[in-house]
Amino acid sequence: MTKTRVLIVDDSATIRSALRIMIRKQPDMEVVGTAGDGAEGVRLTGELKPDIVLMDIEMPVMTGIQAVREIMSHHPAPVLIFSSIAEEAAPATFEALEAGAVDFVTKGGGGSSIDIGEIRETLLAKIRAITGGDTDILARNPATTLVRNRESFKNHLLSLKSTVEPDSLTAKRLAKQINTIDTDKPPPDRTTRLLPTDVSGQFYQQPPVGYEERKNAFIGGVPRKPYHLVAIGCSTGGPQALHTVLSRIPGNFPLPIVVVQHMPQTFVPTFASRLGKNTECKVEVATHGEVLKAGTIYIAPGGMHLRVRARAERLSFDLNEQDVDDIVHKPSVDVLFESIHKAMGGETLAAVLTGMGRDGAAQAKRLHNDGATVIAQTKDTCVVYGMPRAVITEQSADLALPVEEIGDAIVYLTWEAGHRFVRNP
Repeated sequence: MTKTRVLIVDDSATIRSALRIMIRKQPDMEVVGTAGDGAEGVRLTGELKPDIVLMDIEMPVMTGIQAVREIMSHHPAPVLIFSSIAEEAAPATFEALEAGAVDFVTKGGGGSSIDIGEIRETLLAKIRAITGGDTDILARNPATTLVRNRESFKNHLLSLKSTVEPDSLTAKRLAKQINTIDTDKPPPDRTTRLLPTDVSGQFYQQPPVGYEERKNAFIGGVPRKPYHLVAIGCSTGGPQALHTVLSRIPGNFPLPIVVVQHMPQTFVPTFASRLGKNTECKVEVATHGEVLKAGTIYIAPGGMHLRVRARAERLSFDLNEQDVDDIVHKPSVDVLFESIHKAMGGETLAAVLTGMGRDGAAQAKRLHNDGATVIAQTKDTCVVYGMPRAVITEQSADLALPVEEIGDAIVYLTWEAGHRFVRNP
């Protein structure tokens, strides 16, 4: 059996030792090296070609953020950030994700302490998901997204492939990515939004830009019912996917958007703030009893289940910490989707993005049967394909789209459902 080769990078000898002992007990994993600072971590990544790197953020010589950038530029490999749970650690963690890290796990303790019992299952599950063949590290590599020409992109990947071991997981993923590139197909035009925001008058009464040319691309998701809201669920790789999707939504969008992203509560306010800088819509952390408003993106707080209730022809949020049988995550996509089923049935546009596991699949099936439109992210643009794959396997997806198409699809389908885009005051 081929074992997953793990490199540990942390300036705490105690944490390095605890992680080494935990990983060595796994029959499918091995520790190929350890490093006490970011610079040494970059060097060992190049020398040892690990399948995954566990990376601390605050380290001497070179920080984890700088190390992620160096690794993605010269020795591309999946990097899992090992972060403090403290709220002040959130900005640096998201900066590391934006630099190309795949995901993060919070330390059970703080500083140089660690509670292995608390984080063990989560950490091992993420290592297995990230290295299990459903992960494309290039979907998280900012260096590759800057390449506009497909021929240049392909040559760039070939040069990266030449730097890794031929039989490594990274080499296999690069080869798969290279084989999917059609150099004769022009890149998509991302210079204009599907719907312009500089509209005149109170309502935008013309079809979205590119409607006639692109409507066939979304034909499988033609709305069967009008929508009352958009609901999005995601996990591993979700922060960057949400940035991509929501950056395409205009500020005068006529529906509320509700997002469940698996994330600790201490990180949610920072995430909402950073997301708000990337979209024209207002971004808020959802609060109990709040009435949903059009053109606003609501992020579920961590450690609580978020539900939508319909009262007096208005939609509002219900938040509580009570556990739900057979539900692992809190917040849970399934819990949100189930509440939408009860509140409005199929009058919903739902999307399931990158993430490990099956959260959202059971209730996405229910929404689909109600007549809702369900979008799943395609495997080639997922960091981990688990959640979208579960939706597709259940035959609940009306559309399977690459992440860069989903925002435009949401705008198009909302128009097709009969909604008109109101100018913001």
